[in-house]
Amino acid sequence: MTYTRSAQLLAPLALTLGTALAAASYRSVHLTLTHGAGDLSITRHDNASPTLKAPNVRVQSGVALVSAGREVGDWALGLSPATPVSLKVRHNAGDIRLDLRGLNVPSLALTHTTGDVKLALGTAAMTGTVAIGQGDLMIKVPSSVGLRVQSRLGQGYVKFQGRALKEGSQVNDAAQTDNYATAHTRVILNVTVDTGSVTVQ
Repeated sequence: MTYTRSAQLLAPLALTLGTALAAASYRSVHLTLTHGAGDLSITRHDNASPTLKAPNVRVQSGVALVSAGREVGDWALGLSPATPVSLKVRHNAGDIRLDLRGLNVPSLALTHTTGDVKLALGTAAMTGTVAIGQGDLMIKVPSSVGLRVQSRLGQGYVKFQGRALKEGSQVNDAAQTDNYATAHTRVILNVTVDTGSVTVQ
């Protein structure tokens, strides 16, 4: 009877320790999202699980490897600001709203076939690639962040903070914000668009 009572008392403690150890087993998250057709929205959500409550999360060298997907339909996801998230997105058809404000996303890899993309940068350093088949990319950058964008377009135009830079076919242009050299936080993006535009605000 004494042993059973002790086990009952220790069980919640073991559960708590197990949860703490599981949370401490990774320092960052590598999240891969695959979406077939529909609009995709990704924003900050303070109460979100860093691993999106995915079952059987694999941890490698301190990084939790998480994958999630949806074939058809609009999809809204909230990401936790508590843990750095390297984000890889593969999207086929629809518009994308990617709001990274308040999030720590050190790397971004976005592949998108058809539709427009709105990307709001946060105040954390990031390197990223954006590849769009057909559509317009709009990037909003905070005034405190230094941004450098290398744009390659098969057909379209580049507009950078109100300045029309290049337009036509086979556009290859690099531009950066005036504060890039002195900014404490920098973001570097490599963008390719088959047909469409790149606008930085």
